[in-house]
Amino acid sequence: MEKHGKRILSITEVLDQERVMISLESLFWYHNPSTGYRYLENAVEDILSNRDHTTRLIEHDINIVRKEGKYYIVIPRNKILQLMRKESEQQCH
Repeated sequence: MEKHGKRILSITEVLDQERVMISLESLFWYHNPSTGYRYLENAVEDILSNRDHTTRLIEHDINIVRKEGKYYIVIPRNKILQLMRKESEQQCH
């Protein structure tokens, strides 16, 4: 969100979109293998195989879907705004 959040929000506002679908492929640059997962896709598959993890995502109104063999994160516009505010607050401290 730090890098593209403002642009995503701007586009969703113009298009009057309430939800955004973000390709997992677009996040590969930000993945750090020190998480224990060599590939980001492995982390997502682990999340999807764990009911507690998927429940927590749903509680935060975030979904992971698989479409045509690729993973996407579906997130509401207001959640993006929330995450950006949180990042901004953390940078100030």
